Amino acid sequence: MASLIRRIISTTKAPKPVKGAPYNQAVVFNNMVFLSGVLGMDKDTMKLVEGGAPAEARQALKKYRAYFRSIGCFIRKRH
Repeated sequence: MASLIRRIISTTKAPKPVKGAPYNQAVVFNNMVFLSGVLGMDKDTMKLVEGGAPAEARQALKKYRAYFRSIGCFIRKRH
């Protein structure tokens, strides 16, 4: 029987979970990646970035990119 592998992912390039919150930034389980809900918050101020929904979406995608890079995966732009 194959062994199951679970890794907790944490990167300094994205905000840490709120103190006392019962979740991780991401978890890798075998060949699947589970990400926590991601908001468009600045990792240093822990406040939403200015500029409304478009700026917040860009910030959230930067965090997803940081999570994926921390496990060796990369997001490529398609034109």
